[in-house]
Amino acid sequence: MPVSDAKRRNNDNYNAKCDAIILRPRKEAGRRIRAAAAERGESLQGYILEAVRLRMERDAARSAAVSAENAAAARLAAPPVRRPAAIPTEEQSAALRRISDPERRKAAMIAALRGD
Repeated sequence: MPVSDAKRRNNDNYNAKCDAIILRPRKEAGRRIRAAAAERGESLQGYILEAVRLRMERDAARSAAVSAENAAAARLAAPPVRRPAAIPTEEQSAALRRISDPERRKAAMIAALRGD
């Protein structure tokens, strides 16, 4: 029976939106795949596409977990970020300059920055 022009155009439009992926499993593997699809009441194409989608989701989740682990490891391996110390007031700076002993000056500066 010949196909009408309208039907042919509709088929061509639909096929233009689809990708063609050809699978050629061995006969025994093909029989098992067909049987599994029939057991679930799905078309062969639907069964295969669902299996591929599930595998891709699982791989993406595994990849995301590995990326998160790598980021956490990188954060642990990175040197700690040095926070800027508080800036002493002008009065504190003048008092620190009057201390002649370097060790006492250092201790006084630390105490000033801590707010002691």
